[in-house]
Amino acid sequence: MAGAIYKPGQGYWVRVMTAVGAGVLVLATAAWAASQAGLITPPVAGYDVAVAGVEGTVAEGAQVELYERSATGLERIGSGTVVSADLSAATPTVRVGDTQMEDERFEGDTERLRTADGSFSASVAAQPRTAYTFSRVYLQGGAAGLVLLLGAAFIYWHIALRKPSVEFLINTDNEMKKVNWSTRREVIGSTWVVVAASLLIAAALFLIDLMFQQVFSLMGVLETG
Repeated sequence: MAGAIYKPGQGYWVRVMTAVGAGVLVLATAAWAASQAGLITPPVAGYDVAVAGVEGTVAEGAQVELYERSATGLERIGSGTVVSADLSAATPTVRVGDTQMEDERFEGDTERLRTADGSFSASVAAQPRTAYTFSRVYLQGGAAGLVLLLGAAFIYWHIALRKPSVEFLINTDNEMKKVNWSTRREVIGSTWVVVAASLLIAAALFLIDLMFQQVFSLMGVLETG
């Protein structure tokens, strides 16, 4: 049957631990993909402008002009289209999109909004904030989810369905069962042998070093303090 696990139950632990190890790599890759996706800037939907001293009303689709205060008064720095307006909220906000700015001017410089016919006018209470079409979180989640989905499918294909790789894992499990594992007593005894041999070699090298030091000092090659 398509999608059925090939030789289920055989090579169980090798297949499980291989899946766990591959899963850790997939999780690390998903985390990396999410961090890289966080560096991507989503498309800009407009700029949210908190306004105060509102005079008149403005509707969606209306054209507004952006002004900045200067020594000579208000100076026009650009224009845009009202995407949405909520003037009845505790903090009235107007979202302006499709902005067209004068040379070397930016949306963040806006200090006043006004329609060309004067039906709406308001001062900017806080620096306009960029509004994106969607949050970076969705982009990061999508990137991580895609990596997890592809990784899970890849692992399942090689661990459960693909005959050559499954046969390799099963054979590995069979060979592992043939290994003659050392007993606890043998491991402890071998460890002590290694420790003792290391200490003896270190002591021998120390004595040889002292001997050469004395020989070279007698020859005048090495000065001793």
